[in-house]
Amino acid sequence: SCLSCHTTQGLKEGDVLGGLSIIPPQNKVGTAYHELGKEMIFLLFLMAPLCLATVIFFSLRLLRSLRERAISTREKEALLVNMEDLVEKRTQELRASQHENNRERRLLRNVVEAAPAVMMVCDAEHNILACNPGAQNYLGLQVGGNCINIWEDRPAFEKLCAEVRQMQSCYRTPVMVRDCHEGERRFHMLLTASPVTYRNQPVILFWLQDFTTQTRLRL
Repeated sequence: SCLSCHTTQGLKEGDVLGGLSIIPPQNKVGTAYHELGKEMIFLLFLMAPLCLATVIFFSLRLLRSLRERAISTREKEALLVNMEDLVEKRTQELRASQHENNRERRLLRNVVEAAPAVMMVCDAEHNILACNPGAQNYLGLQVGGNCINIWEDRPAFEKLCAEVRQMQSCYRTPVMVRDCHEGERRFHMLLTASPVTYRNQPVILFWLQDFTTQTRLRL
């Protein structure tokens, strides 16, 4: 587009016609750089405390989290130790209690076996589920037998058993019983009937105390 005018001067493409000199305003450029530097320094001083505060904030949170985790770990360890001590204490108490229960059971068994009274446990059909030696010695009873034949007044005895099972209360009454081996031998006894649970089933515990005469029975 330039050659359309300069060809009249004998110039062609590739010839040098002249030069162009450009001198930038150094004062304005320097002033602009100076202002830019001041703005950057101002922003640096403005952002540095913010960045420092952010770093401190998250560092404190991290330290707090680590401290809480350490405290939680120590508390868990202390709780575990306390639980172990508690389990050990309870185990010792249970062992002591079991030992005491076993001792009491042995003592009760010895008392039951040595008692001169008749003690027996019977089900609803009057079958003997358990009895002491007194039941064998006095009345000739044994486990697996039936106690219905020893009662002189069977209807009264069956009525008593029904009331004990229905009312779930203890009864005491004088009765006349007879030896199942020697039917002619009779005893005046004081009967105590109590509802109990034996091997997870409701039964009746019978306690018979011997009296030689009716007068002694009344006393």
